[in-house]
Amino acid sequence: MKKIFPILALTFLFASCAKNETSYEKAIVEYFNKNAKDPKSYESVELKVIDTITAEDCSKLVIANNNISIAENEMSITNKENEISKRKLEVNEFKNDKSIVADLNKSIDSKQNIVNSLISVNTEYAAENTAMSKFLNNKETVAYLVLHKYRLKNGFGALDLVESYFTFNKSNVIINKSEKSSESFESAVKEFKEIYLKK
Repeated sequence: MKKIFPILALTFLFASCAKNETSYEKAIVEYFNKNAKDPKSYESVELKVIDTITAEDCSKLVIANNNISIAENEMSITNKENEISKRKLEVNEFKNDKSIVADLNKSIDSKQNIVNSLISVNTEYAAENTAMSKFLNNKETVAYLVLHKYRLKNGFGALDLVESYFTFNKSNVIINKSEKSSESFESAVKEFKEIYLKK
């Protein structure tokens, strides 16, 4: 009896995967019927789910990207503040020339506005990181990444062998098609934000 349960579980798993892949194939055919120049030339070669993207994956990606942007902005802030300090010294140096002082003050104001803007952006990134940290242990599925190899005629009528990444949401709807897996993750993050951050 103990051996039966693992067998049943594996059977259910394979049946579920086969069902999903059939659903994916159907959605892809519909996609090409709407978007391909010659949809009748479409021929499936290989289709496989290569990744399940979870809420945790999305939150980690957002936080990592935000931290990179924050670090870059902080470097820009430091550079701009150094430039402002130099301009202020020049104001003292040319304090008797109103024209030069006016130009220097404009430069200072412009650079200060950039600094203020970057500080504001970093505050938004930090707030988003706080919101994202709530999902760091959330294993709920957001999207599936499907690698698909197929043949399709190009604009010149030649039959090409193409490899694309299709991103499907939990409802098996295509939310992105790309030749880059990174873009698939970006579309999954967008889906994640629309679902989870509106709750």
